[in-house]
Amino acid sequence: MNKRNFGKAAGLAGLSLLLFGCAAGDSQYSPEQVLSQALEEQEGIQAYYGEAQVTTSEGDEVIDQYSLKEWVSADGKRRIDLVNSEGDSTEISVNTGTAFISYQPLANKAMRFDSSEDELSALTPMSPKQQAEHLLSLIRDTHAISAGQEAEIAGRAAHHLIATANEEGKMLGDQEIWVDKENWMILKNVSSSGNLTIDWTYTMVDFEAEITDDLFELELPEDVEWQDLSITDPKELTLDEAIEYVGKPFSYIPETDGLAIERIEVLELQGEWDRAEVTIEYVKEGVPHFSVTVFEASEQMEEESASLGEEKIMIRGQEGSYLELNEFRSLVWQEEGLSYSVILAHPELTADGFIELSEKMIVAE
Repeated sequence: MNKRNFGKAAGLAGLSLLLFGCAAGDSQYSPEQVLSQALEEQEGIQAYYGEAQVTTSEGDEVIDQYSLKEWVSADGKRRIDLVNSEGDSTEISVNTGTAFISYQPLANKAMRFDSSEDELSALTPMSPKQQAEHLLSLIRDTHAISAGQEAEIAGRAAHHLIATANEEGKMLGDQEIWVDKENWMILKNVSSSGNLTIDWTYTMVDFEAEITDDLFELELPEDVEWQDLSITDPKELTLDEAIEYVGKPFSYIPETDGLAIERIEVLELQGEWDRAEVTIEYVKEGVPHFSVTVFEASEQMEEESASLGEEKIMIRGQEGSYLELNEFRSLVWQEEGLSYSVILAHPELTADGFIELSEKMIVAE
């Protein structure tokens, strides 16, 4: 999960008047300036209540659809309620500033994690607003930005930006973004990558809503099943010990062509995840090169659809995915009942380079 820290800008109303004081369509500023302003002003948006609709389509077929409600307080508390296409509440997540609580009504399960504000921010699901903020920071150097037709979204006047991906931005695909003309909040985003399209749209935003503390206090059923979210500290292993934790022999890249195994460690997850993840870190000439994490795959993981921005690849005869976000580059695939996740650390190691290297993998026995 990504941490966002945008600088606070002064005088929202004055800047809005300066940049967009004319009627719709009469903006004197370029789309790139609108993009920059939208990024700079996000910290100016404090408390609000919002409702949004999120639809994922593959071609002309809708493959997932849900709605959400979110409450954000001036002191940073956040609540997100998700409802599926059948109208069932599927998850209620609350970040109180000192604790993260997630409740799944259909399963009557809940989990709680008490920690620092930064760690809680990483656990809390991104709202559409947060996703859009992150998206803006990603596309400014990888897309050509142009102005589209201004529109009214959620009853609010919005500027329309069209972001066409260049070669470096093809992983994120093309984007259409509608930005609130008054306070620069992103009200709608349509992301297209290959045959996959994700459309999320705020249907209502209220910046004058009364956000009270009781909204962030969940009253759960007495018979709710609490899930343990504890994570043990990673510990270093030998290769033989790693096999025991994974539960079966797995494939790894032997030390060859200057590659050396720097460290093997296991992270034991409890509760809903309940698995051991073994990570092998590789270096070349003493410099971090890549890491491979392996653990037992689950049916739930197989059913999850690829997120926008992932590129389908073939690796070791299996269909996998490659994701690149700024400096983060990852390959994921499943093989023989195991899930493999690779983080490319060295800037000169490409996805194709690792795919070629993966053909040298052998079974640890």
